[in-house]
Amino acid sequence: MSVRVLPLEEDRFSAWDAFVASAPEATFFHVSGWKPAIESVFRHRCPYLMAVRGTHPTGILPLVHLKSRLFGSALISTAFCVYGGPVAVDADSKAALDDAARGLARELGVDYLEYRSQHRSGRDWPSESTLYATFRKRLPDNPDAVFAAIPRKRRAELRKALSLGMDAIQEADTDRFYRLYARNMHRHGTPVLPRRWFRALKRSFGPGCDCTLIVRQGTPVSGVLSFRFRDTVLPYYAGATDEARTLRANDLMYWDLMRRIAGQGGGEFDFGRSKTGTGAFAYKRSWGFEPAALHYEYQLLRRSEVPQVNPLNPKYRLLIGLWKRLPFALANLIGPPIARGLG
Repeated sequence: MSVRVLPLEEDRFSAWDAFVASAPEATFFHVSGWKPAIESVFRHRCPYLMAVRGTHPTGILPLVHLKSRLFGSALISTAFCVYGGPVAVDADSKAALDDAARGLARELGVDYLEYRSQHRSGRDWPSESTLYATFRKRLPDNPDAVFAAIPRKRRAELRKALSLGMDAIQEADTDRFYRLYARNMHRHGTPVLPRRWFRALKRSFGPGCDCTLIVRQGTPVSGVLSFRFRDTVLPYYAGATDEARTLRANDLMYWDLMRRIAGQGGGEFDFGRSKTGTGAFAYKRSWGFEPAALHYEYQLLRRSEVPQVNPLNPKYRLLIGLWKRLPFALANLIGPPIARGLG
């Protein structure tokens, strides 16, 4: 049978997610729950595409049409996520998805089509492979073995954190976490995502979305919103108070996640994406995780160069410095409309 490419409608969500669950190359960021969350909060169109033979899915491609007066127009797989791109069982299905995505990009008049790939695909598209790296590691089913594998210096910092009387708790609500996250973003000079985004993620992913707080004398000092997919835990959004670094609260926070993975039979810890050469990049390596380059691929349509919409771009450094000096309440008010265009 020939391959057809269909839009993802609500009655195909279960078939889509069954394909994601069975495809080794699929990631949590391919799950259909991102589509209603992005559409409801940011009002971006999400033309998710499914390749089928007859009625049997043979490939998927999640796409987000990101439109911003500041940053232009793009079709991205997947915006607000670190991984993406087509996943297919055969070359014909992948080619059909590529063709459909390129056609849609031309129809929408976007500046570029972007795939956030974990591996080189062999396409002859321009790519960026030096900016971002991801950090993933399989953890055994023994918390003591996990602790022993942490490099000596980080293990010493963790012991200090464990001695300071802090506790790790899980919360169903994201509001206390959001206050930590918003402070963190302001400290780094980055526009904050809206509070309703985190509530939407909890609605979309339910038990697969976990909020962990580190509290001291009843007060949260750091927190992380994590996702669970297969046997993988992905700490994705994090926040902390100014004193969290002195308390080593983040060390305790990530250790609690690792300890729980080990206690539940082991699995993969996906430390997420960091920009090469940054403090976050060095911090993740200090836990014994090795970087793996991410390969972001671009089909350029209305521009001649790969976009550089990231904080390392020199033209954004002045804006970042100004943002840090904004009053916190004002940054929180005007940040979400800007953040929706960053993706």
